[in-house]
Amino acid sequence: MRIQPAMMGRLGIIVAKPFWRRGYQQGLASLLDAAERRIGGAAYFCNVHMLIERLSHRELDRSMRQAAWIFPDGKPIALAMRLFGYRRAERVAGLDAVPDLCRMAAERGLGIYFYGGSPDTIVLLKQRLTAAHPELKIVGAVSPPFRPLSDAEETAELARIEASGAHLCFVGLGCPKQELWIARNRGRTGAVLLGVGAAFNTVAGTLSRSPRWMQHAGLEWLYRLGQEPRRLWKRYAGTNPVFVNLLLRDLWSR
Repeated sequence: MRIQPAMMGRLGIIVAKPFWRRGYQQGLASLLDAAERRIGGAAYFCNVHMLIERLSHRELDRSMRQAAWIFPDGKPIALAMRLFGYRRAERVAGLDAVPDLCRMAAERGLGIYFYGGSPDTIVLLKQRLTAAHPELKIVGAVSPPFRPLSDAEETAELARIEASGAHLCFVGLGCPKQELWIARNRGRTGAVLLGVGAAFNTVAGTLSRSPRWMQHAGLEWLYRLGQEPRRLWKRYAGTNPVFVNLLLRDLWSR
């Protein structure tokens, strides 16, 4: 991916509102509070790939500026935020948030909706979560067609989500497709819409999670690369060096 020279400036985007600057538990509490009140909103879990995509993707940038929550999903981003002075910033990973939010939703009696993923992944996702949390209310789970939906089809999908009474709607369409889908539809339902990407596969068990030591060391991306090298090597080769370059330039200028 080519980054325009004008975009190779400071990483003020990292600390710009509404990037979440507090801890993991506070982030989940904020989401659940909005979900219980069914006031809607968009929540994104931003890793290095999404951040660099944002620099060259105008629609993605606009959708993120309008989001109620942008969480630092990735050790490098949380670290950069702390270097910029936000000492309370912690990683809020979608891979952690999905199972934790489902557990907390089961305790509070909140409705959960899943939108995205393959049909097989959706089946496994529901099986594993209901086995772990028998009281969890899964009010809907849809694997949409891979092709773009018409306006009428998308409107019908949103009507079903709203009719289900869902409090939290997890969207797993991949970046930037899921973020753009959420941006278009966040005002059409009282459910909080969360773009969670590969979390569907991890929670369903079709992809394994990296060891804890790799998560703490900021090397989870390397583990994922080992799982899906053909799909991910171009992404990481094109975004990780750009992120490191921008961060070092910013710190050097300070």
